[in-house]
Amino acid sequence: MLNKLILNGREFLYYHFKAQQTSAPILIIFHGAGYNKIPAKFRDPNINVVAIMDTFGHEDIGSWFLGEEGDFFWINAIKQIITKLKYECNSEQVFCWGSSMGGYAAILHGYLNNVAAVYANVPQTKLLGSTYILHNKNMKSCLEYVLNGDESSKYNDLTRVIKTATDTVFIITFNQLEGLNYFSEQGFPFLRHLHGIRQKMYLEVRPNNQHAVIYNISESLELFKKYTDIHIKNTEKNNKDFIHLTEKKINTKGEFEEIINFIKQFELNSHVNLKTNICWSEWISLEGFGFNKLKLLIKLTTSGTHQIPALFTIDFDGIAPPDGFFKKSNNSEIGFFNYISGQDNDISVEKLYTYPIPLDCKRLRIGLRAWQDIGSVLNKLNLTLLKEYVA
Repeated sequence: MLNKLILNGREFLYYHFKAQQTSAPILIIFHGAGYNKIPAKFRDPNINVVAIMDTFGHEDIGSWFLGEEGDFFWINAIKQIITKLKYECNSEQVFCWGSSMGGYAAILHGYLNNVAAVYANVPQTKLLGSTYILHNKNMKSCLEYVLNGDESSKYNDLTRVIKTATDTVFIITFNQLEGLNYFSEQGFPFLRHLHGIRQKMYLEVRPNNQHAVIYNISESLELFKKYTDIHIKNTEKNNKDFIHLTEKKINTKGEFEEIINFIKQFELNSHVNLKTNICWSEWISLEGFGFNKLKLLIKLTTSGTHQIPALFTIDFDGIAPPDGFFKKSNNSEIGFFNYISGQDNDISVEKLYTYPIPLDCKRLRIGLRAWQDIGSVLNKLNLTLLKEYVA
């Protein structure tokens, strides 16, 4: 899973979560500034998911996947990693995903390696000299170290790197009202340049004021499917770990219809934050799904004999939950339950919960709380989210 490339005495780390099928597409994820300790949680059995970790740079923030003191060693390293992945995966389809600093890297390395497509969320396209960097002392110090203080470096501005159009499709998203002139400095000049050289691109701008992700990784795959010829084999029905549940009910026309589909899966090892009791939480977008119930299939494996009180929580982003949502009983839709294991051998336990969802809810956050450190006994927690359509 963790791989190392040794190049000129430097160690480059990347995680490779392999697809179940050969010749599956390769998705390279570039993390944001400071997020170089843990790889992205996204997994898909039909895609080779690769998370490259930028452990270089100043103050442990990262080197923008460029290098240090004007030595841009990441350029060759990424090229070699991609070449190696193509050979190992028997695939020529490479896609890049990144946000902010990661968006810069996704565009840069996606262009230089002529990948199929890039998703760049609020990408930094101009580094030193931009208002955003000037108002962030840590980033400014880091970038001065990366670029050796040279604002004239071609890597300081992506318009200096991208000179001619390629077949790579750029999918770019910005938040219009973000402060520090972000869209006017990081967006307009770069987008105008791309359009000027007739580079293929899809642009989406939302009237938001936050430096936030517009499409997460799983959502961006739908954009890749729409604007490229990405080939993703569907193996969910043959995969025990990615359970595809089906139910039938009569619709308004008197016809039977399938109402439950796979949305998303998480696999994690959880350790309790002693201050908050929170092991894990994640936001999930509900926009565009058109359903009123969420089904949560819980599969867990523990070691030893343990009974640990734990609670799955659902936050509807400030919207009041439906009546009767929270019931503390053994068969409640949400509540306490025990992690149970055998004496000597690991066993798995499955539970299926159904959650009614407010019709105007755009996203929810699912979380896990516990009152002991379950990380020492919880070997695997596998959550499969499924959706139930409105009839």
